[in-house]
Amino acid sequence: MHDFVALIFASLVGVNIMCALFIIFLKRDNAGRQFAVVIAFCFLVCFFQYSTWQYHLSSDFASSILWLKIQTSLLYLVITPYFLIFAFWCGASNIKYYVYTVCPLVLVLFVHNLIAPYSGRFTATQAPDLIGYTVFGDETVYRLAGEMSAGALLFYVISFVVLMQFVFWLARSRGKLPSAIWNMLAVSLLLQVFAIVMSVLTQKGVYETVLLGGLSFTFLNIVCCLGYSNLVIQKNHDFDTLSYRTATLENILVSIATRTPDMTSDDYLTAVISKMQEASGASTGIILVYDGPAENNKVKTAVAIHRQRILDTISFSRDNIPKDFRDPNDTHIVTSGLMDNYPESEFYQNIRAQAMISVPMFTKPGEPVGVMSLYFTNPSTPDDSFLNIVKVCASRLAAEYAQELLVKELENIAYVDYQTKLPNLFQLNKVLKGHEREIAQSNESVILIKFDIDGFADLNRKIGFDGADEVLKTIARRLANYASEQQIIARTGGDEFTFMTVDSARDLNGIIEMHWQALKSIVGAKIKTNKGTFRLRCSAGSVIYPSQVPTDMDAMRCAEFALSQAKIKGKNRLQTFDSQMIESINRQKHIEKELRNELEAKNSDAMFLVYQPKVNLKGQMIGAEALSRWTHPELGVIPPLEFIPIAEACGLIDQLGFWCIEEVCQQLASWRTDGFSPQGRVGINVSAQQFDSGDFVAELLAITEKYNIAPSQLDLELTESSLMKNIDSSIKTITELREHQFSISLDDFGTGYSSLSYLKDLPLDYLKIDRSFVIDAENGTSLYLLQSILSIGKNMQLKTVAEGVEEYQQVELLNTLGCDYFQGYYFSRPLEAKAFSEWSFVTEKDIPSDLIQGLDD
Repeated sequence: MHDFVALIFASLVGVNIMCALFIIFLKRDNAGRQFAVVIAFCFLVCFFQYSTWQYHLSSDFASSILWLKIQTSLLYLVITPYFLIFAFWCGASNIKYYVYTVCPLVLVLFVHNLIAPYSGRFTATQAPDLIGYTVFGDETVYRLAGEMSAGALLFYVISFVVLMQFVFWLARSRGKLPSAIWNMLAVSLLLQVFAIVMSVLTQKGVYETVLLGGLSFTFLNIVCCLGYSNLVIQKNHDFDTLSYRTATLENILVSIATRTPDMTSDDYLTAVISKMQEASGASTGIILVYDGPAENNKVKTAVAIHRQRILDTISFSRDNIPKDFRDPNDTHIVTSGLMDNYPESEFYQNIRAQAMISVPMFTKPGEPVGVMSLYFTNPSTPDDSFLNIVKVCASRLAAEYAQELLVKELENIAYVDYQTKLPNLFQLNKVLKGHEREIAQSNESVILIKFDIDGFADLNRKIGFDGADEVLKTIARRLANYASEQQIIARTGGDEFTFMTVDSARDLNGIIEMHWQALKSIVGAKIKTNKGTFRLRCSAGSVIYPSQVPTDMDAMRCAEFALSQAKIKGKNRLQTFDSQMIESINRQKHIEKELRNELEAKNSDAMFLVYQPKVNLKGQMIGAEALSRWTHPELGVIPPLEFIPIAEACGLIDQLGFWCIEEVCQQLASWRTDGFSPQGRVGINVSAQQFDSGDFVAELLAITEKYNIAPSQLDLELTESSLMKNIDSSIKTITELREHQFSISLDDFGTGYSSLSYLKDLPLDYLKIDRSFVIDAENGTSLYLLQSILSIGKNMQLKTVAEGVEEYQQVELLNTLGCDYFQGYYFSRPLEAKAFSEWSFVTEKDIPSDLIQGLDD
């Protein structure tokens, strides 16, 4: 019976098989040469121990020699993987040189063992003896005893050299390996020394015992299993940690690259800094940026998060930052002791900061906008990969913050008028919309007063754009000072402003009147510039929201309607919006559209000219005035007093004026064909815009040449306002026209604001007296003015023409005062072309005989 011996060897064989299987299982997910070596070592040790078991059980000489050869061959084969395993655990370098030295010697021993008659352990000259002895009480085992061969001695020398190398490696790895692994390797080395000594002593017969060969090898396999198991666990942990870190860093990169359209800049910065905290384990994350210009030395927290709680924005001086970390161009890393090293920093103490990473944020190279900082309550050393991610984040956050600053700057540009620095129309609409939402739930009202400067276009022409801009800026500064925090005054057009306030008073109309008087005074106050001194006037339209605003309109549009009505009614006034204005405005729009179509059509019969004769006291025609008429198929008769102002307002007056000139020339050509030539000249009204156009004379001459009409057949009627805009230019143009034989009449004389000093320089032919003076001639003041006008005309050697003469008494008075010619219903209404030609053949009209007699005398 060999139960105990069998149990020992079976246990050793089983342990090595289990180690091999365990390593195979590990190798399945962790490929590597060292695993293959250990697996081979386990199986070699397993076979070595089994062969030792069989060697001890062999009771005949031949069988014993066979198993001894197998055991010795396996022992030689074990040396190389044993050497490699020990080298791996000790972290030895240049192992291949040792392998190249040991392996050939082992190979020689291996071959010698196979060819030797009694194995490589004994000499070939003398056969060893087979010895049986009792162990463990009653169990008999066998072994061979004899003279040791030179090969066996060489093997022990090699073993000694290898063990010394192991001792050297083990000593050098002290402190580098985990203490448990190092201690087990040391025990394995001691066991191997013990095994060699026991093998020699047993072979010499000193001890009669079972040779438990490979015990140290088994122990080393157990060390490998434990060590690899720990490495795999650590590797898996490291892999999990790396995977978590990689996933977190990926999330950071995704959060950097991904931004939804509805995400604000603050939300974006908060999301990124939160991800950075999560990845790094930081307790606090802060983005510090300059508060104002860098030279102000002020910084503020754009985002500050402490333990997942967003902190309020704070602003402070950079002097409060420890001087070691004030330079925003450098990356600052403190791995431990931050709070202890800077006890004066209240911030570090409050957040219990022990470590810090602070990375600069640059908008451009050399232009820092702030820093991104992470603070840790425990010591922390960032690796290079994470530090690179932090720098990438800082760069992206800098770009985001710079973009936010740009957006704010663009918003400022978008909502502030560049010239006057007042809020602009966009800002006003934004504020107005906000108030409209609030007012829906309150009893307050919004008051809008839209106003513009009367005659500002004339001021532009008179003093130039630079001078007019200076005037506009002066008014804007005064308006800005007038507006309170609850009010807004915006520039909503070239010379147009809008005042807005919210009020809950009962007498809102009284509030409007109060503000209107204040605004009118501000605009009308004296303005001194290098171009001169000015006093301006303004017109305004007001509306109260929501009480006066129809449901299908907005308040700004209503105020605009009211302003347009104020200007139509004579300017320098305030017009309150009412719903009837909408009808008027819609009619104006309709007329504007139809007028544009009419002028583009050119051959339409809806718009035509009539001619009103100008006569002397005898009723003889000395000329005529062409007057435009319009009979619309839908709107009916549209009077000139309605469509001409609309033409002026929408920029069609030039087109209408040249249409009139062409119609007159065409009619004169037609009359000429019919053999009729009207006495005197045909007067044509010329608008200020038409007269001021640089190519007026050229276009006028082109039309007369087209129809072969002599300029001496035409009289151009100009108003005082059109001539006074630029007196020098007017004199030059009139002189050029008279050189071409056109005559010039000053129309509606006395209703303008011209200076007589300028008037005397104008090369005119006629003065036309406005009908208002004729109608009101019996009034003392009007009579005096009428007499003065006629006297001016006589002294300037100009012929005078009175308009609107409708009664005999007016003719008598005008004749007494020295008026030359007459025009009005008393003599003739405006006539169409055919009727006018027929009227012209009547040389004398129904003139009082006493007047004619007086004229003949």
